[in-house]
Amino acid sequence: DETGKPIEGIRVAVQQHRHYENSESVIYDQNDWYDNDTLFTDSNGKYELVRSVFSAPNRVTIVFEDIDGGENGGEFEKAEANPKVTQTKKGDKNWYNGAFQAEADVVMHKVK
Repeated sequence: DETGKPIEGIRVAVQQHRHYENSESVIYDQNDWYDNDTLFTDSNGKYELVRSVFSAPNRVTIVFEDIDGGENGGEFEKAEANPKVTQTKKGDKNWYNGAFQAEADVVMHKVK
């Protein structure tokens, strides 16, 4: 939160913007959510999702949402982050693009 205190019970949703190329441009699909993986922050405000994807995570958005009202110390506004993505394992120059890690931290603000 604004004071640096971790918030437990925040819903974390990951959206990967998959892309494909046509002859004119690169097109991003903004609606590719990982809906089947609902994550929640633990008592330390941490979360982790391990997922296999078939394309490099070129564009990822992580959405943080308070869905339990005041139970976690107040009501917090929704927050989004574009994480830092780093490659942790090289690909084989065929279909396998390697392994990647995406990290994001946000400050959530109480609803006024």
